[in-house]
Amino acid sequence: RQTEALAEIDAEISDAEAAWDRMLEIGDLTRAIDSSHTLQTYFQHRYLPEKACRCWRLAVSKLEALAGRQGCVEADRLLRLSLMLAHLSVWFYYAGIPEPLTLLRRSLTLLDDPALAGRDLRLQRAMILWAVANSTQDPDAARQVLEQCLALARSCGDRWLEGQLTWHLGV
Repeated sequence: RQTEALAEIDAEISDAEAAWDRMLEIGDLTRAIDSSHTLQTYFQHRYLPEKACRCWRLAVSKLEALAGRQGCVEADRLLRLSLMLAHLSVWFYYAGIPEPLTLLRRSLTLLDDPALAGRDLRLQRAMILWAVANSTQDPDAARQVLEQCLALARSCGDRWLEGQLTWHLGV
């Protein structure tokens, strides 16, 4: 029955992808980005890095095109763009596409934009740094980044992230 269920999900996910693409086409980025976790989870469990890269590239290009547009709240656009770049970098890593760190650095840079001044972005920063650590080839450098993540997770009280990071650090 499990094989049949997976085949059914595979057939239906194309409808979800089409709906997601349509949301991006018509500019309904809030719903598209908020629902991206469904596709992210599916791509992850079925290990479909090429499909994931296509979706996140589309989201990134749509978010980039919104820069300076009337009616677009720049801070929200920047936060969503930072998130999508981080997602895309993870899939670049899985797909063997070079330079996921370039996307992650860009994602972190967006969090420093003046439009986001005054917002508590510790959790977002920690999650992006965690991806940086996972994409870093040097174990000592990765450990330093994980320790930064752990400090951020503790400072914002995220017990789940703290647990994940202590497990990665072997603490």
